[in-house]
Amino acid sequence: MCYWIRNALITITAGMLLGSGAALAASNACKADLTADGVVNFADLAVLKSVFFQRCNDPGPTCGDGIAQGPTEQCDDGNVLDGDGCSSTCSIEVPLPVVCGNGIAQGPTEQCDDGNVGDGDGCSATCTIEGPLPSVCGDGLAVTPEQCDGADFGGQDCLSLGHTGGELGCAADCTIDSSGCSDLL
Repeated sequence: MCYWIRNALITITAGMLLGSGAALAASNACKADLTADGVVNFADLAVLKSVFFQRCNDPGPTCGDGIAQGPTEQCDDGNVLDGDGCSSTCSIEVPLPVVCGNGIAQGPTEQCDDGNVGDGDGCSATCTIEGPLPSVCGDGLAVTPEQCDGADFGGQDCLSLGHTGGELGCAADCTIDSSGCSDLL
């Protein structure tokens, strides 16, 4: 049998593992009871083979298996997709240059990137957020003139509205529903 160990090719014979005759004198390092069964036998060869050696006909590192095995793999992110920092050939990808208008917000220099370089659509031609956030009832953000939006009550609760406790609700038109508040004395 032929195996690689630390980049060196060696040949292991049954005599080397089992320690018989002239092979024993030359191979004490290979003789071991690796299965701890009290007998040095072929089962120990299987353990030795699976733990320490790589078969000579093993194709080597496999890009996409999630294990970076250098020097042929600089990275291995578990897939063979380009554009995610580790290429399909397991080489580190140099980040793309920041380009406003390509639809990819590449922070920290881009706050947004809506795929165009037009102004007036919430994301400017320089990929910065334009003006105040638009008020959209139902987006989960309470923005003036909304009193609330979903679970966002703009920091208000029953107590801040003068009640003694309870739970606020938000109506479908983004106005506060205080019917769940209580006024106990």
